[in-house]
Amino acid sequence: MARHTPGPWTYQPEERDGEPAAAPSFFTIHAPHYFADVHVLVGEPGWARAEADARLIAAAPELLEALRWIAVLSPDHPPPGILPMAWRAALNAASAVIAKATGEAA
Repeated sequence: MARHTPGPWTYQPEERDGEPAAAPSFFTIHAPHYFADVHVLVGEPGWARAEADARLIAAAPELLEALRWIAVLSPDHPPPGILPMAWRAALNAASAVIAKATGEAA
């Protein structure tokens, strides 16, 4: 299974005449090289949603790394104030998302 392009990833709105567009029609995701474009759909919610999607995509490598750190914590020792059942559910959810992102079995 291939590994993802390493982070950090960033996003940037479409440029017009060398400046960020006021109402961009796409956002570019940059990794160590050009990576992808998130295109704006016509109508509501339009560019605001495309920008939110681009921010989420750009954060993906860091989110995956944070989940990996969380997933190795002991299910038997929840943080203070967290119910053990809720803690185990959170760790299971983290493991499931890691598996989804990496293509591995949970």
